[in-house]
Amino acid sequence: MSGDGQRDAVRGLLQDSGLSAARGSVERRQTGRVQGEEVFQAKGVRSKRVRIGGFQKQSLIEFPGAISAVVFTVGCNLRCPYCHNRQLIEPGLVEEVPEETVFEHLLRNRGLLDAVVLTGGEPTLQEDIAEFLREVKSMGYLTKLETNGTRPYVLEELLSEGLLDVVAMDIKAPLDFGRYREVT
Repeated sequence: MSGDGQRDAVRGLLQDSGLSAARGSVERRQTGRVQGEEVFQAKGVRSKRVRIGGFQKQSLIEFPGAISAVVFTVGCNLRCPYCHNRQLIEPGLVEEVPEETVFEHLLRNRGLLDAVVLTGGEPTLQEDIAEFLREVKSMGYLTKLETNGTRPYVLEELLSEGLLDVVAMDIKAPLDFGRYREVT
């Protein structure tokens, strides 16, 4: 199916589903370029590397009322025995996805995707999460962060800068630190 045919099919599915139609038209050319292995540059913004352990190019369920891409970050500061993403807990357990792969997909699919969801692992452990989200926002995407909430100062910084549209916090146990340590 051609690029135009794919876009028409997606828009048709959106209309049939009752979801809002994709905004705007799809960018046909990329404005970014890769420099080296660890830096992506688009629109003059330099982004350090965020460790990505998985990338879902499209989801209809992760962001309320929007079509989203989902970025799974590597690393977590908890060790919950019931974790459904255990392979993301420790670096080296999954083959990492280059950050530029994510940005290239987002650039190519503006107008088809509405949002980007950052989850994990624990995304607030990423040293350059703010710059990553700035780049995503500069492309016109809505953003959602799924977090365990153990780094409230990072969350506060991201919210105060307007980098997040939705936050989902997973509370693992009663809000009693002793009990929390037992569970995680």
